[in-house]
Amino acid sequence: MPIHPSQIYALMSQIQRLKRITMTSYSFLWNEIPFIWKDCKQISQLVLLNQQQLAAEHCLTTSPYDPKEAHTLLKEMAPREYPPSVITTEQTPEEEKNIELCKEYMSIAYSPTENKGASSVAHLCHADSWFWAPATFPGCRTPMDYAESHSKVMASVDDLRIVRFDQAWAKGGHVLLRYSAEGTHGGAPYKGIEATGRHARWCAAAIFEVEGGKVRSFTKDWDQKTMQIQLGWAPVLESKDPRWNVEALANPERAQKEAE
Repeated sequence: MPIHPSQIYALMSQIQRLKRITMTSYSFLWNEIPFIWKDCKQISQLVLLNQQQLAAEHCLTTSPYDPKEAHTLLKEMAPREYPPSVITTEQTPEEEKNIELCKEYMSIAYSPTENKGASSVAHLCHADSWFWAPATFPGCRTPMDYAESHSKVMASVDDLRIVRFDQAWAKGGHVLLRYSAEGTHGGAPYKGIEATGRHARWCAAAIFEVEGGKVRSFTKDWDQKTMQIQLGWAPVLESKDPRWNVEALANPERAQKEAE
């Protein structure tokens, strides 16, 4: 049943009140307070029914809050759209929830606008969770550390995004997300290298362990060489060898056919 805009106004009042009390983020409130999460899911259904305009107009004309904040709240209430998954399999409802949790973590960690550092993903992870990727992120010990480190990468690759999940499946509490990502070095200098303006596409795999609805561990395998050569970050010369050639690394499917 569609929700009347007055209910949205009432919910906004609740969120404002709780925000003043807790001084924390909306996402944390929704995760920790069931009744607000339930209301937000109902409002997401309203948005899916193309009634967002009606709700926004009501908020803008009757609420005492800033119009920009009203628009922001409605945008946050809409369901997140994840990149497409190419290879999947049948999963139990619990496994589906685990996959959804891990995709949510990745969506935040890989967002140049949402990832503000460790605190951006803390609500999705156990406080004592651990992270493993010593070859590519040697200083990171937790999934929160990884988000912090990755936010610095995205300061340089400021349009970085996940293109697709090449494989996405779960077995019990273990989740595999192998994905393709892309981005351009158009932002801040990276380790002393000024913006090259070069674009890159690469693959990586994220293996999660989920326990009690939160991330317990995150193991990452990243094709760092492929990314850094394309962006001009790796100290290598141009080569016709497809393992080191910029064009071949950017389009591996075509390079494979040419090699045949």
